[in-house]
Amino acid sequence: MQTLKSSIKKSKIGKVPQIGLRLVNKLHDGHTSDKFWIDYIDYVRNRENFKKLSPHSKCLLTCVITKLDRNLVKKTRSDELLVSIYSDIINGRSAPFLNLELLNMILVSSYTLGIPLSSQQLETILDSVHQHISTSNLFKHYNSDKNSDSPNETSPVRIGIEAIVSILHSLATLARRFPLHLGRVRDSAAVDLFVLNLESFLKLLNPREFSLVLFSFHNLNLINNNRNPENVFYRVGSEILDTFDNQTISTVFHISANNRKLQELFKLFKKRIDSIILNNYPNTSIHSDTITDTISHGNSVKFTGRESCNILCGLIKTGTLEDFHKSFLAQSISDMNLQELCNLCSLLISKKYPVDLNFKTLFVNKLQNLDLSGSVVLDFLSVSNCFHEWEIENHTVLDRLILAITTNGNFVFNQKSILLLHYLTRLNYSNLNSLLALFLDKFRSNHVNSSQLILFYNSIMNIYSVKLSDKGLDLGKDSGFEVILKLLSRVESEILGFDFNKLGKIDLFTLGKSRNILITKKLLKHIHDTESVIDNLDIIYAITKTTDSPDLCSTINSLLATIDPLHFLNSNYIKVKDFTNYLNIVSTLRNLELLKQLTQTTLDTGNHLNNFIILLAILNCCKKLHYFDSNVKVLMSKLVYLFSHTRYLKDYTNSNTKASLLSTNFDNSLDDFLSVLYHLDYFASSSNYDKQLTQSLQNYIKNTVNNNKFVENRKVVNCKNEFANFESVLFSLSALVFNAVLSSSALVIHIKYYLSQSGTISPTVLKCLSMNSGYLDLFTLEELRLIDSIEFERRSNYKKEENSVQTSVFSILGKMGIKSVPEEQVFDYYIDLLIK
Repeated sequence: MQTLKSSIKKSKIGKVPQIGLRLVNKLHDGHTSDKFWIDYIDYVRNRENFKKLSPHSKCLLTCVITKLDRNLVKKTRSDELLVSIYSDIINGRSAPFLNLELLNMILVSSYTLGIPLSSQQLETILDSVHQHISTSNLFKHYNSDKNSDSPNETSPVRIGIEAIVSILHSLATLARRFPLHLGRVRDSAAVDLFVLNLESFLKLLNPREFSLVLFSFHNLNLINNNRNPENVFYRVGSEILDTFDNQTISTVFHISANNRKLQELFKLFKKRIDSIILNNYPNTSIHSDTITDTISHGNSVKFTGRESCNILCGLIKTGTLEDFHKSFLAQSISDMNLQELCNLCSLLISKKYPVDLNFKTLFVNKLQNLDLSGSVVLDFLSVSNCFHEWEIENHTVLDRLILAITTNGNFVFNQKSILLLHYLTRLNYSNLNSLLALFLDKFRSNHVNSSQLILFYNSIMNIYSVKLSDKGLDLGKDSGFEVILKLLSRVESEILGFDFNKLGKIDLFTLGKSRNILITKKLLKHIHDTESVIDNLDIIYAITKTTDSPDLCSTINSLLATIDPLHFLNSNYIKVKDFTNYLNIVSTLRNLELLKQLTQTTLDTGNHLNNFIILLAILNCCKKLHYFDSNVKVLMSKLVYLFSHTRYLKDYTNSNTKASLLSTNFDNSLDDFLSVLYHLDYFASSSNYDKQLTQSLQNYIKNTVNNNKFVENRKVVNCKNEFANFESVLFSLSALVFNAVLSSSALVIHIKYYLSQSGTISPTVLKCLSMNSGYLDLFTLEELRLIDSIEFERRSNYKKEENSVQTSVFSILGKMGIKSVPEEQVFDYYIDLLIK
């Protein structure tokens, strides 16, 4: 190493950039150390040495710096040297001496390292590029002999083509990296030369150069101009299609998928790609109608990970991913790196493309085998988002990503890292001590906006709550708990300094869940001062659910007192959500006086007495507070009438829908209705038995069951939430039957429907049956056998005779002459013969 340093110092200063270029190309071979590059940059940065370097040598230096690792750029402060180089050579004095290749080095260093050029510097480069292109013989060569063969690889024209394509590509990439430069680059005289001579220029290019020019036109928004360049790209592309290799064809395909005006080019290349997929990937027996036999497959090989990612992303974006592409999708995962895999999976999620268990398994296996040491926050964010959306639980992968992010120096406190923490908390991932310590160390409130800081605070509070609820955790010995407290303190002070008038509704709602007394007090004061109580009832309800502070509850009650119930009841159009939040707050705070006032006002005004949902919401609140008086009795009578009335019943049993009994037009209103009937014990104080109610429920259930016939491979009841809701309705029905409010036939129909859809039985169903085993006479043999075969929660010494339901079932089977399993099987055999 000392020999290298001494040889550089002994060399002429003009040779030092060339030596650096040779060494940086071997950087990963271990020939140089970080210390060497620090000394190297300091040497060329030296004022005396820097002054002796020519513009050509300084351009070579930009190339050297661009090829350094990011960490080395930081250590050597090479970005400062680049700024000095730009200032020294991008001017009217030096720029004329720079050829296209040297100008390209400057552009590449700028967009690669994120160091923007000034407007004047960009103008100078664009002028130089225009001068070089306009005086070259490139277009003259083509126009002078249109029938000549394409220039060979070593001809001056071919070399000129490569330089011009490279500079166009760099200008487009620069504009993409720095959007403020887009208009100036796109409208420049240099780029206009390409637009005017596009077709003649494209015909001189090989497939790789064709793809680079297409990329440049796309990034500069030139495809959408009035000169219809998409037609030119299609014509030339179709002429040279057979010469495209996998890399160039995947690039063109990806670009054309992102621009609607390139649809014809997309279709052209999709045919070629489909043929390659069918030839090179197994299990693709399903052919697409878009593939023709006229396409030459050639000797194509499988796509690389990057090529596969480009192709799959193009197919997903355009909605053209067909069944025969699925094996290509599954097999390509193993060839992708982390960034490609994240790009693909993020697109699958954003486009809501369904993935099966096999894909999820391949995805996780690939992550487990990848080198994650160089991962950045964006990669981790994508992975955690995928885990959340696809309900994947694999803490091993998350542990490895946490280790990588906290040790590789790529962590930055910004919007992405905040979203990452948000997703991790939603995944219930708890091994966060090292990551939280990094957040504390890198915390910079000026790096994020108010919304992001509020989201960050919400995530920290969720982690804090989880730790507090862990009874087996000694908080005094948990170093992470101290970090959490410090983070909460720092973020809390920032939030308290916010002007709440400038915050959006979502931010205010998130603060409502903060569980922080100081923040909540300021939030409630903001709601009071802005006289926006009704508009912020959802926020107040969020506060109510998370606080037990007497002071806060008193403040909320004071805010509720400012609302006149007539605001809800005198309106022809009532916002059900606002009214529901109002009632939820009343019931949570157990504010009986407000509830009494509301029921009285409802009767006095008469408004909404014909609104089933409004009455049900009020009575549901009465149920929660165990409040029943003469006013409530009148409202109950009206509610029962509305439910029994034919016009309202039709709202539940719309024959044009296929919604199950669990998904009424009014969400959970049936369950609430039955629960109100039961818990307020309405019929116990009524001398008139409302037979119409029983008939209405029976009709409703029958209509719903008839409208939801079993469809093969698609059960109506298909998720935990629906099962829970269904069983809640079931239990309320059984309670009403037990209280002699309803006849048992309504409940039996309900249970039969449950059995037909779920194919199983639950403790809730057994509990309903145990309340009156007489229902069992109404069940078929098959249904009885299903009930009899229940196996859940049995003790090791379980005896069937100990269960009243099983005993009743066994008794009924005995009445049929079936006293043992063999006899039952014989009975089934005879039934089968009769059916045949």
